[in-house]
This record gives sequence, C-alpha cells and structure tokens, in this order.
Amino acid sequence: MAQGASPESSVLLAIRAQQLVDAHMRFVLADSLRELADEATGSATHRGSRVPMDWPAVRAVAGDLRALASRLLERAPAPVRGVAQVNVLLTDGGGPLYSPHSPHSLKDLRVAVSDANRALDPLGQY
Repeated sequence: MAQGASPESSVLLAIRAQQLVDAHMRFVLADSLRELADEATGSATHRGSRVPMDWPAVRAVAGDLRALASRLLERAPAPVRGVAQVNVLLTDGGGPLYSPHSPHSLKDLRVAVSDANRALDPLGQY
C-alpha cells in the first residue's frame, strides 16, 4: 500500500489497511517519529538496543519528522498510503533511516519523509 496498491484488491490488504489507519497505530507511529527526532537532537537519550541509525541525517530532518508525527495525529481520517509509508520508513532496516554509510542517505531520507507527508495530505489524493 505504501507503493500505491489498493486496499480493496484483497481481503488481507483491506484488513492491514484498517490496522494502519487505526487511531492507536497512528499514535504509535507518531510517537516513534517524535522519539527519533528527540533522540537525534539531544532532547532524549539514545537507546542502546536500536539498530544503527543515520543520526546526522535524522537530526537534519528532525523538524520534518515532528511535522509528520503531527499530521498522523490529526483527527481527520488519514490516507492509508501515507500511514503505510511512515510504517515502512520506521521499520525497513535497509531504508534511509538505517543507512549511515550511504552517501545519499540524507537525500533519500528527505525524499521519504516528504513523500509520506504528501501522501498523508487528503487533498493531495485527488
């Protein structure tokens, strides 16, 4: 769904879409984004059990991560594609959050955050 698959195309995707747009899941994702931004900017301490992060890149987009978190917490229904993109951003160990040795990680992270933010805009869906 993060890539645009329709939740209506299968029962499993429809169930997963319902899980993703649930208020609790959106809160969990938003909390994770805020926590990352806080850790990157020194507002919170790094937890030692985490997979290596590209902390300089995360620090550079901390404000965008906080804005993305705020958008997830809006009362309006969230488009499933945007929520799925945030979920992938946070959970894909090969993604731009977790690529500290990639020369393009900051650019890739900016693009991923921007794409998720755009996908969460209900008016951007039309």
